Amino acid sequence: MSKRMNKIIQFVLITAGYAALLKTSSEYIGKTVYFEDFSKYYVSYLLIYGFSVFSLICKHSKEDEKGRFRGLRITFSALFAIMFVLPNYALWWLPTPEYAGRLFVLGYHVLYVFTVLAGTFTGFLNIFEYIENLDQYLWKPVNTEKSAVWVFVSALCLISMVYISILIFCKYPGNVVTDSFAQIYQVTGDSPYSNHHPVYHTIVIGMFMKLGFALFGNINAAIATYHFFQIIFMAVCFSYSVMTLYEMKAPRWIILLVTIGYAFLPYHIMYSFTMTKDVMFGGFALVMIVSVGRYLRGIGNACFNIGVFAVSSLGVCLFRSNGLIAYVLWAFLALILLRKEKRVLIIMLIVIVLGFIMKKPVLNYIGIRQTDMIESLSIPLQQIGRTLRDCDDFETEELELISKVVDPKDLGEKYWPDSSDPIKEFIREAGNEAELVDNKWVYFKLYLEIGLRHPFEYLVAWVDETSGFWNAGYSKFPWLDFVDPGIYDNRYNVERVVRIPLLNQIVNEALWLFEQFPILQLFLCLGLYTWIYIILLYISIIRRDKSMIMSVAFFLAVIITLLIANPVNKELRYVYAGLCMIPYGLVLVLKNDQKTVLNDMEV
Repeated sequence: MSKRMNKIIQFVLITAGYAALLKTSSEYIGKTVYFEDFSKYYVSYLLIYGFSVFSLICKHSKEDEKGRFRGLRITFSALFAIMFVLPNYALWWLPTPEYAGRLFVLGYHVLYVFTVLAGTFTGFLNIFEYIENLDQYLWKPVNTEKSAVWVFVSALCLISMVYISILIFCKYPGNVVTDSFAQIYQVTGDSPYSNHHPVYHTIVIGMFMKLGFALFGNINAAIATYHFFQIIFMAVCFSYSVMTLYEMKAPRWIILLVTIGYAFLPYHIMYSFTMTKDVMFGGFALVMIVSVGRYLRGIGNACFNIGVFAVSSLGVCLFRSNGLIAYVLWAFLALILLRKEKRVLIIMLIVIVLGFIMKKPVLNYIGIRQTDMIESLSIPLQQIGRTLRDCDDFETEELELISKVVDPKDLGEKYWPDSSDPIKEFIREAGNEAELVDNKWVYFKLYLEIGLRHPFEYLVAWVDETSGFWNAGYSKFPWLDFVDPGIYDNRYNVERVVRIPLLNQIVNEALWLFEQFPILQLFLCLGLYTWIYIILLYISIIRRDKSMIMSVAFFLAVIITLLIANPVNKELRYVYAGLCMIPYGLVLVLKNDQKTVLNDMEV
């Protein structure tokens, strides 16, 4: 077969695969299938389709190099094909004529699923083959003239002034959401301290709110004082990353582009003055991967870099509930890739031990309540809730066991495909959590038995609860632009103050554009960031650079924790750390530098 004919066949297959996905945009699937409006996803799919066709046309691999990474290429392409089919499981229920026989219906659905699998798999095969020969398109190091400190200070001033200006003139005292009020009430003594929201973050909030009260004497100023601290903290983290790129001899246009992105992308602006633990967690995560990269590449003072790495790592472990778990996963990867870097491994071990002690024994000793077990059971509860809703073959003993916690019928009715909150709150209100805690192995056995009978229900419930983080779905709350007194009783009369209405209007118009304009919507596609990180991981592996792998792998470790337990299918703040880290990861991985630091990895 000629090369031209081969490309034509691949083009037809890729086009057919992505066209098959569009079928779900115009068909109504019955009540038993949950599938969100497809229009929220098509921009990302079209982007990947375009990249697939572009790669097919432009790839130029030599015949003797095609098999070099074939196994890796097939593995990653298969992973992406599965990620495209699973969230679009509604393809299996596409409507057919009433007169159609069972064999025809089965064949029709198999045809659609196979077409999507084959088309997306072929498309990514071409993408990865094209990427393997991308060196000539990467940026090359350039000579630097000015001091790195000057770059840090310049970036810090620009980023912090943009954030502070919008806070003071448009969004004062900042965004305070339901979780924020839960922490504020702990700070003021109206609620007991709890680690449901990381208590160490609550302590930081309390320090600056008390300072604000002492200086200004009102709640708005107290909240704004914390937000001023958070703005400076995030600006320092971003500027540290920009300075490092400069020290890596990145071109000026890259330095400028990254700085502008940190300063003006709306999610960075709006989150800089939003009182939620995800923001500082994102800053710590960015500094952590930058500092370990600096240490491995010999940039700056080694002792300073390893010290910053230690502090930021501890922040990662303490400022999100899943931070320690993600860090442990990341540490296991480091144990494999960085065996010769004893100082890094020792620091990671110390951080893990210290993080565990500070989160468990220390808090237990001082009487701070931990997160309840229900919070960590989001996905199992979703799976059982969906099965109760859709299936009627539960045995009497199973229903009696469930009824000791909640009414099984009500549990099925509380099932909400993209959020476990209704089920969790329902169980908490019933007040029988102790039954689960005291008999966890009995209920674990019940969970397995139900799952063995209904594996597809479990799979679909898991997909609905997690796919927003690995399929290109949009954020449910792209920015938290409000002071929220409606859900929690706002006892302190916190209120929004807009000092320059015209500027506030311009900011709000920019936010609206990012939500509505297709190209700008790409910045809000949470799953798209996961796809990019996986592609960056592939590039890191084929370039045999362990420090690159470590730089992009932490976000994927965070995603893994969300696949195990998360309360909402998609919310931007849960993956905000990835948005903070991605400029550094992109620039680092796409550097055209054949002298990698730790390039002895076998692929």
